[in-house]
This record gives sequence, structure tokens and C-alpha cells, in this order.
Amino acid sequence: MIRMLVNILFTLILFHQLAVAGTIYKCKDAKGVIAFQQIACAAGQGIGAQSFQRVPDAPNQAKSDIPDELVERLEAIVAEQEQASASRSVARNAQEDATPSGYVCDDGRTRWVQAKPCPASTQHYESLVVHGNTITGARVRGTTKQKVINPVEQKSLSRAEICEQLRNNP
Repeated sequence: MIRMLVNILFTLILFHQLAVAGTIYKCKDAKGVIAFQQIACAAGQGIGAQSFQRVPDAPNQAKSDIPDELVERLEAIVAEQEQASASRSVARNAQEDATPSGYVCDDGRTRWVQAKPCPASTQHYESLVVHGNTITGARVRGTTKQKVINPVEQKSLSRAEICEQLRNNP
């Protein structure tokens, strides 16, 4: 609510300062957000335009109808909100860096990075050449496949470490 009030008052201040000869355009973007600007709207986004003429100041009239105390208070509120927003952002980034954002998995044959924790093991098949005799004495020659299970080593990576690895190995 305070932020909306601050935005409205700053808009009023802006319009007061923009009261020179010219045109203000009211535009609406694809998301429905309304913006006031000094340049014409993009095609299909124009809602309206208003021309303004600067009225000369009366000799004894103050330049601004908004009291200086109100402007100072509004600036203080905006500064407090920006500071609170920045501290929340720093805390969020620190929390994101502390929690693992990815994992490096290595099974001795292959190394890869993934978002989820690594599996405990991987399996692959190796071809074996067979030459010999069976228990009954029959000769055997040929190849067969044998399942090999490899344990996987896992290392967790923070968001900063992932970014660093991407910078070094794109």
C-alpha cells in the first residue's frame, strides 16, 4: 500500500516537472501494465495521448505545490524499501549459495553434472572372450557380456561453483 502511494506521488511529481509543451502518451503492454511516456507507444499499445502547455510561474508562486517535507519523507520511504529489498536479496543469494544447486558424478568411466543427487552406482556391460571347456568337457569359443557395476562418487556444487565451472569450461 505504501509502495502504491509512493508511486502515485512520484507520478504526480513527474507530471508536475513534465509540465512543459509536449505530449504524454499512455501505453498498455501485452501484460496489461500501463505506462506513461514521452515517446509514442508501439503499434497497438496506445491508449491515449495528452498534450500539455507550460503555464508560466506567477512571480510570487512557489515552483512546487508539493511541500518539501513530503518529498523528503517520500525519498526516505523509498530509500528504506530499497535497503530492505537489497538485504533480502543478499540473504536469498547467500542461502542459494549454501544449498547445493548441482552435483558432479564420477563412476570412473564417465564424469557428468546433474541437478539431482548422483545414483549410488552405474552399470555397463563388458565383452569377454571365452576359450575353454565346460564341466562336461565340451569346447567353448566365443564372446559373452558381463555386467560391471561401478560405484559413483558424488560432489555437491553451489550455484557459484557451477557458474565458475561454466565460465572455465563452457
